[in-house]
Amino acid sequence: MHKMGCLGPIDPSVANIFNPAHPSSPGQTAPISVEDVTAFFKLVKDEVGITHEDELVQSLIALTEKIHPLALGNVQRHHNQSRMMARKLLRLHMSESQGHEIEQLIDTLKSNLFFHAHPINRVEAKADLKLKVVDPPPEVEALMWKLYLEYENDLKLNEPFNPVREMRLKLGDPPGQAPLTTARILQQIQELAKQGVGVGAIPEEALVKLAVAMIPFVEGSGGVSAGKKVNLDAIPGVYVESVWRADVFKTDLALERTSVNTPGGPQEAIKQEALWQRWEREE
Repeated sequence: MHKMGCLGPIDPSVANIFNPAHPSSPGQTAPISVEDVTAFFKLVKDEVGITHEDELVQSLIALTEKIHPLALGNVQRHHNQSRMMARKLLRLHMSESQGHEIEQLIDTLKSNLFFHAHPINRVEAKADLKLKVVDPPPEVEALMWKLYLEYENDLKLNEPFNPVREMRLKLGDPPGQAPLTTARILQQIQELAKQGVGVGAIPEEALVKLAVAMIPFVEGSGGVSAGKKVNLDAIPGVYVESVWRADVFKTDLALERTSVNTPGGPQEAIKQEALWQRWEREE
């Protein structure tokens, strides 16, 4: 059985009820990268040069003011879990006598590649990581590429997910119509003032509230999708396939246009909510 995948660094992101709120997705928590937390302390000690115990404690306090301590504890658990799983997987094809090489490889995959999206090609995997990489015969490689193109089509890998576009396609909005934001409406109000319409006496706070209230009703503000909620069913996300069966991970997603408070005032946003996620066997 031939397998195909994309090898990358071990850099899990964790989320639980103690994670901070997502700044652009109301009602959702922001994931925390395990390596981002460890990189913070490396920055403090190695780059900034803070090594005194009291100053390190102050750095930890500053971090816990932004992130709940239990969320940080969850990060540490996943740090240990990812190393344990990597060790078990590597021992499937490396001997016990290669314990030092295993730990070095885990360190490289987990912390020394620095960027989660770093793709490890077969040359790097073989030359730098010393993994057991075999170049397939031309006919097998052609079949692997054909299979990849089928995944590319099913998963829409060349189409970035855009929730605004998905809402319009679902509800039948004109495709070229751009949604209005608070800033755009305020700009239009300012243009009216230049043309002699008396809005100068209205306080700025009142103008912002007026602009927010106008969004669902002004032409160009998102059409029929404004203020509505749509469901996207059975979005494929992952395929696990062998010669015996194929399983696909699917998500039912709800999208809703809403308004969030930002330092610059209320802004339009799209709320995303995963309604159901499951594995399904594909026939």
